[in-house]
Amino acid sequence: MDTGLDSPIREAIANEVKSVIASSQQDMLNNMSAMMDSRLNRLQSNIQQSQFDISNAQINKIEESVSDNYKFQRKGNENQFRHSVKVISKLTEARSLSYTPDVSLSKVAATKDKISEGIDLVQERQKLIKLADSSELGWRVVQEYVTNPIADDSEDEKRMNRAQSRAERKSKAEKAKKRPRPVPYNKDRSSEDKNSNYKPCRCFTCGNRGHWSDNCPQKKESKISTFNSLHLNNDLLSSESKINNVSFEHTCNILPSVSITSKYDIQNKNVTTEQLSSDTVLYLPGTPKYKTVGAKISTVTVNTLFDCEIFCDASDVGFGGYITPFADFHFENFETFGNWTKPEMGESSTWRELECVRRELKTLSNVTENKQIKINSDNKNVEHILKVGSKKLKLQSIASSIIDFCEVQKINLTPNWIPRTENNDADYLSRVMDHDDWGIEPSIYHYLCNLWDICTVDRFATHYNSQCERFNSKVWCPGTEAVDAFTQFWGNDVNWLVPPPILITKTLNKLKQDKAKGTLVVPEWTSAPYWPILHRYGEFFDFVRNIYYLPQNNCIVKGAGKLCFQ
Repeated sequence: MDTGLDSPIREAIANEVKSVIASSQQDMLNNMSAMMDSRLNRLQSNIQQSQFDISNAQINKIEESVSDNYKFQRKGNENQFRHSVKVISKLTEARSLSYTPDVSLSKVAATKDKISEGIDLVQERQKLIKLADSSELGWRVVQEYVTNPIADDSEDEKRMNRAQSRAERKSKAEKAKKRPRPVPYNKDRSSEDKNSNYKPCRCFTCGNRGHWSDNCPQKKESKISTFNSLHLNNDLLSSESKINNVSFEHTCNILPSVSITSKYDIQNKNVTTEQLSSDTVLYLPGTPKYKTVGAKISTVTVNTLFDCEIFCDASDVGFGGYITPFADFHFENFETFGNWTKPEMGESSTWRELECVRRELKTLSNVTENKQIKINSDNKNVEHILKVGSKKLKLQSIASSIIDFCEVQKINLTPNWIPRTENNDADYLSRVMDHDDWGIEPSIYHYLCNLWDICTVDRFATHYNSQCERFNSKVWCPGTEAVDAFTQFWGNDVNWLVPPPILITKTLNKLKQDKAKGTLVVPEWTSAPYWPILHRYGEFFDFVRNIYYLPQNNCIVKGAGKLCFQ
């Protein structure tokens, strides 16, 4: 029983074992076959890629050799072509890598590297183009930059600068070689011996032969003695020390004006005095005073004891200065400042500095009369112009005005240049904004004039915001009638008074002192010190005849500074 049962079981087990062994052997053979196929395919792909790379390299070499055989007529075109060949070569290599059947990560990385190299070539070329465009020598600098790099210096900017220097030196050397060597004119000695005054070719002035333009008879006949026509005295042109500085200063601007005598005949009165500069007219007959008297600018010696020194400076927004006393010379309000108008801001810095000197002198006229004054400025042109004058009419006009003012005031003025570091206080004052620079709308002013009396003088104004033709100002400005309104008598005028709040009390006392009348504009500040002088127990005092409350909006005109109130 048992033997019969064991035989089928053993047979089944044997069959199962045989099938398993056969299956595993088949799988092993399949795996080995697949592995061999994969290795063979990879080897074949590598061989194909190598052959493809070799063929591309050979093609590039052939193209380069073909391009090398071509002779370019211009060096710039040849450089551009060779650069394009390099870029095309890199892009071709990148394209060949992308066409391979086995696209692996290494192939992608290699493709990116080739594309990056092509981009670097283009960027380097753009850099060289900008370098050539930024230099006057153009591609000569690029040639020096590329062909002669500095091995020890890694800073690209230094290489460019040195390339620029080398290119400039080479350019100068080439120009010197191309410059023709001067050869003396071969004259005909026989003709020269016959007539030594005879000149070859034609005269540029009259077109005739025998003489040149500098000896043309026609030119001599039309030439006018400029200084004889203007009746200038001989001492004006002499270099002796007896000529005072005012005469010399006014002479500087006469030279551009007298040059018109080649076109106009002053002796025949074909030119009017309007066609001459203002300083030229000073030397016409009838006005000889500038030749004998005047403000002796720059005649004060170093050992002179000055009565005072003035420091002044001008910025792009305003001007400022101060006066420093010497010895027993005392005064009040030694600091001044003001703001420029928009047209004045557009003038040159020298104009502003010179105008600042004029305004400082005229503002301080009540304390500088008959004094030895040293005026300091950090602009060298100011010192030069005040000593010898200027050819520019605007600057000469201001300098002449300063000289005339010094003559009237009997001021001995010494201009002096100082470094900017020694003029900090005046520089600060020139940048101070005038917070009291505000006014009333002109329409409101005219309304009040029609309502009451017409005002004849504006006591607190400047040349750009005055409501009346006559006005007083805090510092001197063009057109002002007086500096510091409190030094004037108010009793004979109808006064327009818009004082800063800090001066309202002083203004009220001045009105009472001079028994003057006018229109006074003040803020309604009941806590201000001036309010008890105007108003008490709910009523205004009897000297206040009429009252008008200004509208809350659109009544104040802004000035150059900030408003004290709105």
